[in-house]
Amino acid sequence: MLAAAIPDERAARNPAGAAIADERQELDNARFAQTVSAVAALLADAGLRRGGVLAVMLARWVSPYNRAKDQPVLNTVLMAAILAGMIHYFPSRAELGDRVAEQFPVGAVQYLNAHDVPEPMLNSYRFGGYLAWARGPEHKIFIDGRSELYETGGLLNDHMQLLEAKPAALSVLRFYGIKSLILEHSDSLIAMVSALPDWQKVYSDDLSVIFVHREPTTAVTAPEINRPTGRD
Repeated sequence: MLAAAIPDERAARNPAGAAIADERQELDNARFAQTVSAVAALLADAGLRRGGVLAVMLARWVSPYNRAKDQPVLNTVLMAAILAGMIHYFPSRAELGDRVAEQFPVGAVQYLNAHDVPEPMLNSYRFGGYLAWARGPEHKIFIDGRSELYETGGLLNDHMQLLEAKPAALSVLRFYGIKSLILEHSDSLIAMVSALPDWQKVYSDDLSVIFVHREPTTAVTAPEINRPTGRD
């Protein structure tokens, strides 16, 4: 919740409840919200909004800094303890790598980097961001998680046609000149291309599958690999 919305939220929940009270002023939640709105309206031309007004009003009830109350030794001990806890519980590089491999096609990318897999390549929606990061701008991705960028031109709809293996899927593949696929096992397109003689599965693990389109006069040189990810 934004700080500027706190007075209205408190007024709606408990209008008669005490908001501020001291020897100078006493306001319930409803009157406090009204006061913040009124002052903000008066100072709008000066660029002061509700959040700023709220901060100024509440500053009157915040105790000023008192150096005598400082506890530098205790503060140092607490900060050291927090830092030690962060270091102790932060996962190691190996653990981070394992967690990434559970969610993203790490093994498939290793295969792509080691073999001459033709492009353009169709990728699963969830893999796009990782592929762009792991392989760099020289390897174009078909789509990533920024769906709003792809929706206007119709590419997002085409991608859904493909991965859901709709009747127009093969036509869409030909339209974009797709030469290879990196898919999740849950993608329906896998069943379709597995039944076609011109698509060859060259890599598979527990998370992802890579297919390469075989041209009529050429053979695919990339060997097929079925690699477990090591997950139970």
